[in-house]
Parts: sequence; structure tokens; C-alpha cells
Amino acid sequence: MYTNLISFHEFLPSVQKVPEYLQSTNYRNPDDPMWAPLQYTHDLKIDGFTWLCQDPEALTRFNSFMEGQRADRPHWGDWFPVREKLLDHAEITPDTPLLVDLGAGRGHDLIGFRQRFPDAPGKLVLEDLSSVIDEVCGAQDLEAASIDTVAHDFFAEVQPVQGKTALYMCV
Repeated sequence: MYTNLISFHEFLPSVQKVPEYLQSTNYRNPDDPMWAPLQYTHDLKIDGFTWLCQDPEALTRFNSFMEGQRADRPHWGDWFPVREKLLDHAEITPDTPLLVDLGAGRGHDLIGFRQRFPDAPGKLVLEDLSSVIDEVCGAQDLEAASIDTVAHDFFAEVQPVQGKTALYMCV
């Protein structure tokens, strides 16, 4: 249900205007992230994530979509050599950031990681925009999975978590 709503309500108008947008740019590929079909359609001067975060209901639909669109895919922890590449390192302590998920949404990948590797040393850190963090804290029990949250705009700010073992970002 949310997949259809997010596609229809938030993004279909931009998809419909792509021909008009392309004509206005003489059919050049976009080279400015602040002037793409979304900005053209809605006469915006901001990036798409900022625009989405201004509407809490749209943000909830988007996070539900992102969570659900991977529901039938294998979790990366099932096929990636996690123990060899991440866990079998003596220098990891309980205070070491083990895995930082950038743009993590509701943290479903980190929760899945914790379920597969409950004894993994180090911290799991969910990073996303502050409005996403606010929505996430009401939607998931991150404390039960020992996941820390950090409000962070990775487009505009320096990475705040230092000393991490791995960064993860899935689109």
C-alpha cells in the first residue's frame, strides 16, 4: 500500500513532468542536484530529502516504502563475509563504532544485522536527517537492538562518527 502511495502522491508528478523538464534543459543530463525534475515540478530551491522531510506523513510513507522494498531480498549479512571482514578483529571493543548506516531510515538493515550477529562487538549507529531520526524513534525499538542514533546530513556535514570499522549505505 505505501509503495503505491509514495510513488503516486510524492513522485508521480515529477515523473510526468520529465519530458517538459528535459525540453527546458535542451535534453541535457542534470548537473545540478538542486535543479532536477523534482525541483522543476514543485518550483523548489532545496534538495529532495529536505523537501520530503517537511511533510511528516510523506516522510512516513517514504520510510515505509524504503523498508518494504527490500523485504523479499536477502539481507546483506546473509551473503557478505561479515565475520571475516568486520567481526574477526581484536581491536573492536564494546565502545568502538562497528557499523554506521548512512541514510539508514528506520534502521531495518541494522536491526537485521543485530538479529544475525547478536554477539557482534562494537556499536551499531543509525545516521540520518534529524526529522528522520524523530520519525524512526517512534516507529522502531532501536534500544532493544542496541542501536545508537545520530542526526546527520551527509550532504552538508563532516562524518561525525570517528574510528568506525565500516560505513554502510544502501539505495
